[in-house]
Formats: sequence, C-alpha cells, structure tokens
Amino acid sequence: MATLLLQQPLALLALLVMLLVMASASDPLNSHGPTPASRAAAVLAKMTREERFSMVHGTGSTSPYVGNVPAIPRLGVPALALEDGPQGIADGVTGGTCFPSVMAVASTWNATSSFAFGAALGEEQRRKGTNVMLGPGVCIARVPTGGRNFEYLSEDPVHAKVLGKAMVQGIQSQGVIACPKHFVANNQEGPGHNGRLVANAIVSERALRELYYPPFEGAAVEARAGSVMCSYNLINGAYACENNATLHALKDDLGYRGWVVTDWGSVTSPVASALAGLDQQMSGASAFGLPLQAAVAAGKVPQSRVDDMVLRMLTAMFDVGLFDRHDYGNLTNVVTSPAHRQLALALADESAVLLRNRKQLLPLAAKPGLRVAVLGDANTVHGAGSGAVIPADVVTPLEGIARRCVGCTVSNYSVWSVPCSSQCSQRQAPVVTDDDIAAMVTLAKTADVVILNVAVASGEGYDRLDMSLGAQQDKLVAAVLAVSPPSHTVVVVRASGGVSMPWLDAVEGALVFQLMPGEQAGNSLANLLFGDSSFSGKLPFTTPRNLSDSWVATTEQFPGVQNGKTIDITYSEDLYVGYRFYDKEVRDPLWPFGFGLSYTTFSYSKLSVSKSSNESLTAEFTIANSGARDGQEVYQVYVSFPPAAKEPPKLLKGFGKLALTPGQSKQASVSLSARELSVWLDASAGWQVMPGTYTILVGSSAVDIHLSQTVVLGNSS
Repeated sequence: MATLLLQQPLALLALLVMLLVMASASDPLNSHGPTPASRAAAVLAKMTREERFSMVHGTGSTSPYVGNVPAIPRLGVPALALEDGPQGIADGVTGGTCFPSVMAVASTWNATSSFAFGAALGEEQRRKGTNVMLGPGVCIARVPTGGRNFEYLSEDPVHAKVLGKAMVQGIQSQGVIACPKHFVANNQEGPGHNGRLVANAIVSERALRELYYPPFEGAAVEARAGSVMCSYNLINGAYACENNATLHALKDDLGYRGWVVTDWGSVTSPVASALAGLDQQMSGASAFGLPLQAAVAAGKVPQSRVDDMVLRMLTAMFDVGLFDRHDYGNLTNVVTSPAHRQLALALADESAVLLRNRKQLLPLAAKPGLRVAVLGDANTVHGAGSGAVIPADVVTPLEGIARRCVGCTVSNYSVWSVPCSSQCSQRQAPVVTDDDIAAMVTLAKTADVVILNVAVASGEGYDRLDMSLGAQQDKLVAAVLAVSPPSHTVVVVRASGGVSMPWLDAVEGALVFQLMPGEQAGNSLANLLFGDSSFSGKLPFTTPRNLSDSWVATTEQFPGVQNGKTIDITYSEDLYVGYRFYDKEVRDPLWPFGFGLSYTTFSYSKLSVSKSSNESLTAEFTIANSGARDGQEVYQVYVSFPPAAKEPPKLLKGFGKLALTPGQSKQASVSLSARELSVWLDASAGWQVMPGTYTILVGSSAVDIHLSQTVVLGNSS
C-alpha cells in the first residue's frame, strides 16, 4: 500500500500520536529477553487448577466494567476489565470523547487516520482502567439497513481489512487489548428485536473465505489482536461460539493466536464450544464455570484445551503490556482532552462525503449580512446500544456555523432526537411535525443560503425498518427545496448508513453526507461548508435506491425465514454484495461505492503494471491536482479476473490517499501479492491464481475508472 499523505491538521495529530506511541511503548516480541509466549508459559506452569479455570469466564457482574475477570495476585496476573467503545468509551460511562463512528473513519480511506483514531480510543480506555476494549466491529456491511453498520467498516473485505488492522494496532499501542467483533457473518440485528440470537446465516465457504473472513484476517491475525469476539448468530446451522468450522478456520487456517471470547451470553454448550475453540465466556460462568470443570473431570474436554485457553490469554496480556504497565486509571477519570477533541474534529472533517455540488455552491463565502437559515436536526451524532456514547457536549450545526460565519445573519429552527444509550426503536430520528415543517419553510423563504439537516440513527438490537429518513423528514426536505433558492440550499444527511432520497432530483445546490460524525459535528460542518477544510471522504458502501433494488431484495436473504427455532438467512447473493452486485447487473445504484467529490479536480495518467516471478503485481500511476484548491484524492485499484475464476466483474484490491496542491502531481503505487490475486477453490485446493488475463483498473470510485491495463498470470502465458 502506498504511503498515505495527509492534509493539515490531521497530519500533525496522526504524527504526534505515532511518535508518542513509539516513545512510550515497546513491542515485547522485539525486545530482548523472554518473549510474551515464554513468559506466559512460565506463569501457566505455576497456576493451580482453580486459578486456570478462574480465567476462562467472567464474574457475572457488569460492574465496575461490562466484563470482569478477577486478578490472581499470587502470580501478579492483573484483572481483566472489558469495556465497549467503538465510538468512544460506552456502557453509560461519562468523561470521554465522542469520536466519529468506525464507519465514519472508514470513509476517510486512510490507514494513518484509522491508527490515530484507534490510539485515541485506546488511550481513553486505558485511562478509565479498561485493558480489553470490545471493538472495533469489522463485519461486512451486508445489509444496507443493518442496525450496527455504523460500528462496522465497509461492504468490501479489502477496505475493511486494511483499516481494521490499523485501528487495532492503534488501540493496542496504548496497552489495551483490542477485541475485533463479531466473528462471523453477524450482518443483521433482526428480524424484530434481537432476531440475531437465532439467526442462521446460510453462506457458502467461498463467500466466507473471500468476503467475511478477510476483515478478521487483518484486524485479528495481522494486527495481532489479543482477543476476538464470537457472535450470537449461527453459521450454517451451528452457533458461532461453538462452530467448529469457523473457529477452526480462524485459529488453524488463518493462524490466529489470541483468545476467542463470547458475546454476552452467547454460549450454550460447554463441551461443544470448548472443543470448537472458544476460550472465554462472558459475562458469567454458566458454561465455563462448574459445567466446564465437570466436563474436564469426566474426560469430555481435555485439560490441555483449558491450558490452551489460559495460555492464549496470558500471551496476549504480556504482548500488549498488561503485566508491565502501571498507568491504568479508573472509571472516575475525565479522559477527554483538547487534543482528542481536535482529533475528533479532524476525523469528522476527513470523513464527510460531498455527494453533489451543483453550480459550485460550496464552499460558501462568509460575507457580512449573508442570511443563513440553519434548519432541522441538531444532535444526531452517534449510534445506540453498546456502541452508544454519552458526550459531554455536542456542537450543533447552528453553533458551528454561527461561530464561523461572523457578521452573517443566522436564523435557526432545530428539531432534536432523543439520544439512545441502550437498545431502542428501529427508526431513531428527530421528531418532525407539520408545524415544524411550516416554520422551517417560512425561514427558508427569507434566507440567502439554507442549510437543511436531516438524520437517522440506528443501533444494537434492531435493524432500521427501511432506508427512509421517515416520511416527515422526506416531506420536510421536499417542502424546503420547493421554496428556498434551489441552487443555494445545502442538504446535510447524518445517518448510520445509506438512505433513500426521493427528493434527490430537486437538489440543485449541494448534498453532504456525514456518517455519525461525533461531538464535533457542527464545527466540522462549518469547516467544510466554508472551505476551511476540503472534502475528501468517500462512501464505504453502495447505496441502493431502496432494499428492493439491492442484493438482499428477497425475504429469504433479509430478514430471513422462520425454520423451527431458528431464522434462516440465505446468502444467495454469495460474493455479489454492494458494487459487485451492480456491476453484475449492469445498472446504477443511487450512490456508488468509493464515491465522493472534492473542491478540486484530479487527473490520472501513466499506468504501468509490472509482474514478478511469483505472480505478484505492482501498479504505478500518476495523479495530478488539476484544479485550483488543495485537496486529497483517494485512489482505488480494482482487478478484473479471468472468466475461469468465476469472480464478480471487478474487486477492490488496493487503495491509498494523496494530498496535492494545485498543479502538483505524485506517483502512487499499489503492490498486490499472489494471495491477493488468488481465488478460494475448496478445502483441498485452497487459494489459487487462476491462469488467464487480468485487468488492472485504477479509479476514483467503483464506477469512475480512469486507467486500465491487462496482464497475463499463470501458465496461460
């Protein structure tokens, strides 16, 4: 992957985080003396049988942390304190920063930003006393209305793999064990409330290997995450936490060396789960307490399996530094800081996506006397459930714009959502009445510029009912667009995933998309609208017009069909999720994967593809800033496989980001290994490069391809 060059101020923040990590943390595997594995083995040898069993389950209490494992003072083994926090420290804990969501950070397409985000999350968790952070979520966003999509990264496995890996490395650089989740095929919350508990994902082995495993390969295996959380759902008839096939693939095929912990309460059989590869139950001991001890005594589970569980935990604890660091705080600490609020702002700036900018309405000029109407949603900035954050303060669009547009006449009518910190309804959106609409229409008529905010959130436990913002918010947008100057209206959508836009054709001004932008939402919006920051975010998912227009259009695919005690969800789309589906169907979505505009323009040229003897490739090309403003461009490299591979028309295989001044050009380079150019055949053949002609495609989105070149791989040459 090419070096990622950043624009101020995020470059300085990311560099500062990385320098602090390098200065304050050492890598135990690269230091002199005993390795984490040897130190763990030495501790294990001294542990009694009772001490070993005490580590494989929680106390059953969700206090003080959401998960708790007692210390073993005799051997210096620290307690484990597990806490949620994919957007900032969660579970009702206060005093932390509400960052943009994981999916928002994925919209930056920037591994350096992802690392900085992870490091900040890890630091705040450590200062709260947490040493195991339950996240990030790295499941594929298969269902456009998935309730927890904001906690996940992407619809694409390569995109999720690269950014998830960087995020985990950032978290663990701070002495906190990361726990990527939820393994695996945990792609919906429903049907209804918590249908995930009995959801049975019927999915092909090839789709698992090529689509659903790779994000965990990056975040868990390559990043050396200390733990991985298995999910509630079933995969092909077996529960995830006792699924021999999937846990075998994780540990044996992918080579994962950390421990596997349950989602809370997601274990049924102590014997089946232990033999399959589960290592720890949370939060209680219903399966891995006395029942597991009895199973070992009866010879149903070997003691060596329990020892392996404990050894995996101890090794991860040594690896990240839990035995050696003494800077863990407590839950009463206030851990937010000016630096973290600035990082939250920079990430919100870099993650926002400009979808439309007709007649170059943006950036706005803050002229004295400019009449600006700021209307609509004020505070939808984070998701719900175990990923919910309680921010100390949320900067509203009004506050951000009024602060930035000095001398302007700013009018306002806001509607508010009720923040949800648990498992709430299927459509979490501000309440908009007909009276609200009438009042906002009145203000819009007298404004020079209208900034109209609409929003919908989601969370754990429920999927969104549909892709709509809700009938009243759609009515609001249509009504305001009908009376405000069409080319002087900015529609701002804040959402936890893609939304339908029945009013899109009437948007003659600008359309901005923010993916749960966090507490600095208003300041970020002002930065972007007035040109203090430039848009550089790109969508991490494809937006269909509605679910019936998507790759999960049938009831069998989503939400599933009742089959006795389970709900069968048939992944009949197989590999064709998101942009892959639309490429196959040769039709356009509402918004394509990887799409996002800038305040400048870029040109691509001089593609050169070289091949090595081991079937790996390197693509080099030049990108130039052909516009008049500074900007950052996300370049995307796709590969079209030969017909014998039976792959979708093209697959993302690499990406990067370049910062360029007007007239400046730089060379970008993406290297692809033979494994990245391989397809999964079956368990016996494994991964193979299929002989034939491959086309390397370089573009700025899944539909905007600027350069291409063919190359022959395999014995057909």
